[in-house]
Amino acid sequence: MEETILAAEGEVERLQALVEEPEVMEDHERLQEAYSELHATQQRVESLYARWEELEAKRLEAT
Repeated sequence: MEETILAAEGEVERLQALVEEPEVMEDHERLQEAYSELHATQQRVESLYARWEELEAKRLEAT
């Protein structure tokens, strides 16, 4: 789970850098696509953290 989260966070960082590139900022369609992908990836990271917390809580209950 931790590796999956780290990979998703890496993708967020990549997309954040992409939306800051001058070439992307000048292309409205490309910028919109990049922001959409960034938003979806950020939501995925939040979802992964929530799931990790659920799994940790279950693990702690079982011990």
